[in-house]
Amino acid sequence: MKATALRVGLALSWAWAVVGQPATAEPGAAGFAPEGTWHLLVHYQDEAAADPDLWRWDDRVWDFQGEGDERVFTQFEMVRFVDGRGRFARDPSGTRRAPAWEPDAGQLREIERGLFVNPRGARTLRLSRTPEGWRSGQDLEGGVRAGRSMAMALAAHITPSAIELRRVLLVHEQARQDIAAERFEIEAAEPGLVHGRYTARGREGWFSLRETRLRERVRPDVARSEGALTLKPDQIGDWGNFLPSLLRPLHYFPERRVQVSTSPPGADLDLLYLREGGSMRLFEQARSPVVVKLPSRFVASEGDVLLIRAFAPGYRRAEAHVSVHGGDEVAELALEPSARVVQEVWARDFGRGASVTVLADGPIDIERHGEGGVLRVVLPDTALGEGVAATLPGTSGSTLTAVRPFQLGSELMLSLELAPGTRAEDARFQAAALASRRQWKLLVSLPAASGASPPTLPAWFATEPPAPTPCDLAFDAALREGLDRDRLRRALAPGDPATAPILSEAIERLARARPTGEVALLGGARLDPGTHAGRTASHTYAHEIVGLLAVFEGLLGGGEAGDAVLASLLAPGTRPSAFLTVLEGARSQRAACRQK
Repeated sequence: MKATALRVGLALSWAWAVVGQPATAEPGAAGFAPEGTWHLLVHYQDEAAADPDLWRWDDRVWDFQGEGDERVFTQFEMVRFVDGRGRFARDPSGTRRAPAWEPDAGQLREIERGLFVNPRGARTLRLSRTPEGWRSGQDLEGGVRAGRSMAMALAAHITPSAIELRRVLLVHEQARQDIAAERFEIEAAEPGLVHGRYTARGREGWFSLRETRLRERVRPDVARSEGALTLKPDQIGDWGNFLPSLLRPLHYFPERRVQVSTSPPGADLDLLYLREGGSMRLFEQARSPVVVKLPSRFVASEGDVLLIRAFAPGYRRAEAHVSVHGGDEVAELALEPSARVVQEVWARDFGRGASVTVLADGPIDIERHGEGGVLRVVLPDTALGEGVAATLPGTSGSTLTAVRPFQLGSELMLSLELAPGTRAEDARFQAAALASRRQWKLLVSLPAASGASPPTLPAWFATEPPAPTPCDLAFDAALREGLDRDRLRRALAPGDPATAPILSEAIERLARARPTGEVALLGGARLDPGTHAGRTASHTYAHEIVGLLAVFEGLLGGGEAGDAVLASLLAPGTRPSAFLTVLEGARSQRAACRQK
């Protein structure tokens, strides 16, 4: 990849950073040791992206804890700056962009003071000393857990001259497959500052590591002792207060206190003390309610303000300003609920592609982010409904490995982790209102990985099924009775590419098992799937086809994995335990029928 002006700028910034420091015989000789906390900033170009010439950036925080021959390494992928200027911008269309970003002088001071991180998505592993450096153990922390057949993990190998990180797909308890690797080649190292070359699959660029420390994301304990959080500058803002203070000492000299509360209570607070002209920015975080100590009016400038921002999951951000020279002693912030609530999220993967369905009580807007193996769907001004997260257990499909919802203030983010060979760029989105217009639906379709082998199908697929017996129909009726009818109708509705192949196969086999080649609906009507009109109608009214649920159970049921797939097909968005209770009840009725 050609050298560019950005590379020159990085080199100059490095040279400026080391001016005045003692020279060393070999800049990279000191290398990198996994100790302390570091802010990682990467600039790179991606040849697989739509615009391969665009310089992109990524930043993380690396934290190393421990002594001797063992270390605990944590990688935080969500870093928060108090001063976020330049990190994110929007183009004229309103889409978020992430152009190359370098910290300015204020942000460098913030790195030196310490950074806030979000623990969501953080990965932790243990490092052991080796003759070459440090390496993660074979029992990769965060690997396969009980009940899951696939999982993602992180592996690391650190030497004084290079750092290698690998994302590893763990299959069952033995097989491991590297799906992504990053290499950081150290070219120059000084105390507290490391620079070098960055390479990954299809990516090349430069990186810098600056020493920092972790700050608490939120301080819920600030109300202890005197019950107040202090935000006071260490210098007088305006000596023009001197004469007025002599005339009104009781007004100018006592410290100021402001009681901050929110509705609902317990919101996270960003508290910024801003001096007129931006010459001073003090920042702390707390959880409401809290009392904030401010300086006296004698110390404060006329324009000094306390800026309060309140955040709560599922609510819009609220903001208030308190003048230090004013007389307000109470700041109450009322947070408005998000415009819409996501009521259900379905994740479905049957081996020939996957889909994620989102049902909300209002029109759905989306912002799409992500490349490669992770797709992040951001729903602005949207809250996650209660109990939705519990219906999204980790999947083990050949296309989609997990769906994780994160409530980030008023934004809901769905992180879709994809199996090797599946690309986030290939995802397709469809948004529409349901017939009742009381719910809106977002369908995210993920095609199967190119070149992926179809999954092994149950042996039932290899034979022609007999016609359903009366006991099979008793099972079908009992299972249908135990399921939510509207949810079953939505689950089997046409248009989902993940369910279409199984739905077509089941209807065709049920029709072939009947002498007339037809399928019967609950109301007594009959349809011939062999005709175009009959095939369309049978897919539209699949939830009413008699015996179809029994055929699905024959195709997909049996064993823990098969029952999980059956639940994903017939009752997505339902707690797995609740579906299994209904399924076992229907099987009991079939068994009792056969014993008669």
